[in-house]
Amino acid sequence: MLSYLANFKASVERNKTLLPLTYRYKRIKRMRRIREAEKNEFPETLTLETTNLCNIACIKCPRADLTRPLGFMDYDFFKKVIDESLQYGKRRHIGMVMLGEATMHPRLIDMVSYMHENDAAHDVTLNTNALLLDEKMSEELIRGGLDSIRFSIDASTSETYNLLMQRNRFERFVNNIQ
Repeated sequence: MLSYLANFKASVERNKTLLPLTYRYKRIKRMRRIREAEKNEFPETLTLETTNLCNIACIKCPRADLTRPLGFMDYDFFKKVIDESLQYGKRRHIGMVMLGEATMHPRLIDMVSYMHENDAAHDVTLNTNALLLDEKMSEELIRGGLDSIRFSIDASTSETYNLLMQRNRFERFVNNIQ
């Protein structure tokens, strides 16, 4: 089998018609690989922890084990991350989620607007426990360009929710989503 491939390659290289096509094909293939590699220099998706502060203390949350300082992501640093990502094109997805409650960040609306105005991603998502979400904030997030929102519910009944969250806020959670 190996000798067959070697003979075939040699015959193509001797053929004056096929040789230029072969080199052109190899060049196109190489350029395609280079373009693909360039696309992958920066992640297609970003997950940003805009804060690691939270307004509830779920019994399952690992935040109690954090050794890093608590606080908010600096707005200028946030812009720097978004601007750097834009050097590599539009991201497929940017999510604002991790261990903190993003709606606690005082510049959340500005962050969403900045990503929207700069066309930073096809989908900008916010994960929230919805306890701070009210009609005004919801409207500002929508006007700011938020594409999707995910609610961390963790329970389908008031009893289970209160057990997990250690507080009676299920009604508030449901009302804020509505």
